[in-house]
Amino acid sequence: MALDHPTQPGDIDHLIADDHAVVERQFQHLEAGRGRRVLVDQISHSTRASTGIGA
Repeated sequence: MALDHPTQPGDIDHLIADDHAVVERQFQHLEAGRGRRVLVDQISHSTRASTGIGA
């Protein structure tokens, strides 16, 4: 999915790092047994939004 504005050096790296941080937190919640169904839905939604799959 293309961005609707020009990017600056490091912009994409920051977006990827942010996504990784969110996924890491989600897996920590899963491992702790908190909010399993909600987190699975969030991961699924985030993956579809990031990749355009299933859109």
